[in-house]
Amino acid sequence: MDECDAKKCTARKMLRHGLATAFRMHRSEGILLTPFAITAFSPADRELCIEHELVALDCSWKKIMSSSAMPKNLKHVHELFKNQRILPFLVPANPVHFGKPCILSTVESLASACWIIGMKALAKKMLSIYTWGEVFISMNYELLERYAQCKNSAEVLEVQKEYLP
Repeated sequence: MDECDAKKCTARKMLRHGLATAFRMHRSEGILLTPFAITAFSPADRELCIEHELVALDCSWKKIMSSSAMPKNLKHVHELFKNQRILPFLVPANPVHFGKPCILSTVESLASACWIIGMKALAKKMLSIYTWGEVFISMNYELLERYAQCKNSAEVLEVQKEYLP
């Protein structure tokens, strides 16, 4: 959405490395990762991701967090996806938001989703383009593994609830 610093944009770097493709506006049966979703992303979403697509919003966290409502420029994207998911609790390792719970970069979001649906090699490959990629995995390894063992969104939320006070 061209809202972040181009030099630090993890989505652009993924595109340059051939690890992602830019989303072209169309209705989709795939999964949209969004902080505005109600349903947690889980291993049950694997088939939708494989058969259709997995899309992450690449937008400014500042704009999202400064408003109690969804920014207008995101509403159209959300209307294209009937399957919207929020990632469970994870801690970022990227230098911009290091240690700030749930404020993941695009690469951290997509890699986490891949890990949760059993595509660990792809998740590691995505994160390998950053020096802090392995740090993200090590910081979140236990949670990622537990989320990956769940059957559905409800179980993912139970694991999250056990972890959070």
